[in-house]
Amino acid sequence: MSVETVGETGSTAVIRTSFSHRGLALVGAALVAFEILFVFLLASPFWFDLNLVPLGVPTVALMALIAHCVLVTVESEPVCRMLRFLLNGKPPLVYQKWIWFDEKGFTYGVKRVRWDVIDEVALNFFGTLLVKSRDLCGPANVINGKDLNPADVIVKLPFSAIAFSSQHQFVDLLGKKKPDVVLNERLKKQINQPLIKGMQYVQGASVVFLSLALLDLGYATFTYLETLKEYYLCQVDAIANQSSTALEHFLKAEDLRLHPLPISYITTKLTSLGGVSENYQQARWEALWEMGRHEDALKVAKDVADKSPKGFRSHLRVARLYSQLNDQANVKEQIDKAIEKRDDALLPRMYQVAFFLAQNDLAKAKKSFDDYSTKLDDEVFGKQPSWPPGDIHYVDSVWYKGDLHYIFSRVLKNQTK
Repeated sequence: MSVETVGETGSTAVIRTSFSHRGLALVGAALVAFEILFVFLLASPFWFDLNLVPLGVPTVALMALIAHCVLVTVESEPVCRMLRFLLNGKPPLVYQKWIWFDEKGFTYGVKRVRWDVIDEVALNFFGTLLVKSRDLCGPANVINGKDLNPADVIVKLPFSAIAFSSQHQFVDLLGKKKPDVVLNERLKKQINQPLIKGMQYVQGASVVFLSLALLDLGYATFTYLETLKEYYLCQVDAIANQSSTALEHFLKAEDLRLHPLPISYITTKLTSLGGVSENYQQARWEALWEMGRHEDALKVAKDVADKSPKGFRSHLRVARLYSQLNDQANVKEQIDKAIEKRDDALLPRMYQVAFFLAQNDLAKAKKSFDDYSTKLDDEVFGKQPSWPPGDIHYVDSVWYKGDLHYIFSRVLKNQTK
């Protein structure tokens, strides 16, 4: 076995996974750990006294260390023994160690397989190596080219987790220990492929690239949270009439937004208009609005709404802003744009009905409801009575506090007249 993949331990040897496999597993686990931390930070303001920006990259490194410890623990022998009743001795995952072997057999997790019981080895479409034995089921029973008594699968090994050279060496070792072992055609084809020089460097480069991307994600995410925090604190202070500290928080947030790290690709994506940055931009225009800069807030809110390809809610938020300025023409325009983006959604139609009711235009309100009801009959509810009997078709909609206040304040006001 090669030095890179096998370590001698007394009379045994260990076949280790490839560098690319270990790297991808570590990056994936670190990403999951970091995202859990991100959700935790987003859900609670306990960290507001900290400046998260310089902590992004070190936090990713810490998550990678934690992920490494977790992965090593999960594939360890004590865990395999503890889960033997569930996994039959196989490891929950393969991280560093593929198998270890000696003269009599090999061990996968804590599942022991003797060389002399292996009769067939097959590689399936998913890159899994199926090790089979006929010690229990007996010899093959081939009729019309089909084996009616297939060999029992005693263990499944993730063949793609080890390097190409190690795959060659394992099959060669198996041939020496059990010369009459039968290999399927896919496995033979895999082993007979020529070794492409530089392939391991390409795979290693992909791991390095993903690691750098994860570090960038850590920096960008913490910068994103720090910016949201400053906009939020600006809004809080503006509501409390603390204009000086509100402006201070706003300027800090704007500095983070306008001066991202030049080499950070993800930071630009998080802070630019459109896509995932909608909540980020909403925090910005809400801060501007509470500071009394209504025109600036409307400009940002309208940009967000116009650049959101499917999101109709942004237009409804802009409509509520215009309603606070008593600009009914622009309120109607934004509601119409929301309906254009989602003409099947209930909420924009409710806004339209509430708008007409507030204008004392009952005829237009009724027409809006009738048009929408006809559309629902054609596209959702269908011809009545429906089969099977019962109310199986429905319209679903999510309402926020601003939606409830805008609609019901106008509906109830109309009813009291």
